[in-house]
Parts: sequence; structure tokens; C-alpha cells
Amino acid sequence: MLDNYIINNSTLALLPAGDKKTKVIEKYVNYLVKGNPLTIVDESCKFYGSSYKGRCQSARYLLGDSYKCPIIISEVKDILIFPTSSGKKADCMWFAYNGIVDYFVNDNKNLTIILNNGKKISTDLSANHFSNQLFKATRLMTIMKGKKC
Repeated sequence: MLDNYIINNSTLALLPAGDKKTKVIEKYVNYLVKGNPLTIVDESCKFYGSSYKGRCQSARYLLGDSYKCPIIISEVKDILIFPTSSGKKADCMWFAYNGIVDYFVNDNKNLTIILNNGKKISTDLSANHFSNQLFKATRLMTIMKGKKC
């Protein structure tokens, strides 16, 4: 188990894994990390020069939205993640915008999310809810890329 983790271009998802632990899914390897996903998000924001709170304020300003905002971890590296619920909730999962290939409702009525490494994650989220979160992330990424020109 790792003591800490910084989100990077290989990060695909942060999944809660019990009492203050996070399963980190990267393109080629998975890690178990001490701390909840929000702690990893905040530490990663700080590593790249801001804070979770600052990134939330920026996303709210740019999107005009105030709840479950996607977070720009690094503008330089085009790292953007989005939560499945309030980041403060224990069951909140975080997905890298560039890590999502597809999603669909499976036979068990669960949502299956396909990551760009081929891994499938099954969750009880609604497809509509996930689609809305992905749309917010797309809008923020478009705004971020537009500012680079």
C-alpha cells in the first residue's frame, strides 16, 4: 500500500476502497493508497500549484455550476477529473476525463464504464447522472483548451 499518490496522465480512476483507502487505476497498474479519493485529489492539486478549493472555485466560475464540478488537476498536462457525487462523500468515485472510452447500462441495470485500458467498472450510478458529469467535464476541457490558444 502506498502512503500517497499524485494524479498523472496515466491515472484513469480513483475508487473508494474501504476505511480511508483508495484504489487507483492507472493505464497499466493498480495501486492501493492510504487516504480517501478527495485527499488524493487535494494533494494532486497542490502538487500542480493550486488546491482543491481553488480548483472548485475556478470550475464553478468557468461553468456557472456549483455542484459536483469537474476539477482541472493540471492545465499543462491536460489532466481533468470528475466526481460521481459530492467529492466529500465516502462513496464518491473520480474518473479521468481522458480515461473514459464508453459506458452503458448492463443486464443487471448497473452502469458499466469502460476505461481506455480495457478495464470495466460496474456501478449503480444512473447513465443519465454519469452522462451529465461527463458533459460538465467535456465543457470544462473545451474551455481549458480554448484558453491555451
